[in-house]
Amino acid sequence: MGKVRKKRKNTYNYNINRKKLKIRARKKMAPRIACTEPKYVRKPYVLKELKAAASLPSKHTMGISSDMVFYVRHMVENHGEDYKAMARDDQNYYQDTPKQIQRKVDLYRRHHPDEYKALITSRTKQ
Repeated sequence: MGKVRKKRKNTYNYNINRKKLKIRARKKMAPRIACTEPKYVRKPYVLKELKAAASLPSKHTMGISSDMVFYVRHMVENHGEDYKAMARDDQNYYQDTPKQIQRKVDLYRRHHPDEYKALITSRTKQ
């Protein structure tokens, strides 16, 4: 026959934060879902809305700040396409290199092609 195991006397542990234990237990039992959408997918109308939203093409709304537009206009009006002269200009506060200025002008050209053409034509007329 085996030995009878002694049972330890249950005493109240005063050093444990019961509220924290309860919260931890609740968190462990709950399913871990990172995004909020799958929680509501059980409803068919929500699933249709999600599929419709996912099928739409994404819209890129990246623009250029007004300061950047002013900077590029000033540089193109005064120097045309001479990026080395733009780098030496007094308005070049951030001390951009010719290559950095060229990238900014290209960015402006992509976002505002009509305005850029007007700038170049007004520069050639002078």
